[in-house]
Amino acid sequence: MGPGPESRATQGPVPATRRRELPSDYGDLAQRVDRWASPATGALIIEDLLAPQDGLVAFDTETGLRRLDVRPTLELSYDDVLGGAGGWITFGFRHATAGEVCSLFLRHGLGPPSCPGEVAGMGVVANRADDLFPFLGTTLGLSFLTGVFDDGDAANGVGIASQARFVTGPFTLGSGSVLFDQATVEEASNGTGHFLVLIPEPATS
Repeated sequence: MGPGPESRATQGPVPATRRRELPSDYGDLAQRVDRWASPATGALIIEDLLAPQDGLVAFDTETGLRRLDVRPTLELSYDDVLGGAGGWITFGFRHATAGEVCSLFLRHGLGPPSCPGEVAGMGVVANRADDLFPFLGTTLGLSFLTGVFDDGDAANGVGIASQARFVTGPFTLGSGSVLFDQATVEEASNGTGHFLVLIPEPATS
């Protein structure tokens, strides 16, 4: 579990935007990081949050939401986050809704045609599954991005969404899913983070 923002709870993001520097084992992702940046889909822009060069936030120009990297929220349950663990709620973050996750996956990753739902593909289609990895991190090796979201009724369990891309022999396989009632509010995992968004500040005249 990474550091939380307790020391900056009343401050805004560090004023810096940049392209994330990727490790060499991300391969061709370094060349594809700016792939989804058209007027139709908007762009994801890496921003620093707690300190220069931390790259913890992806600003979504289409929705105006700032999306937290999932890795600092690993090993936290839904109730942990709501109860203040990590300081993310105090900072102004909340769990993303199903619609916000589905929209993100459809525009910048491999999203199901209906929400909730699942989708899988091969080849070029599969490559879309890891387009979000440079922006939101990975939760299990370099092949999976999995996080909890608000499916609208935590009493029946919370949603889990994922993107996955892996190679089996000559085949590249990818999948995306946004599913309801997949975990209890008490469950925590070292392979599952949280899809959190920073609530936009009200516009001032």
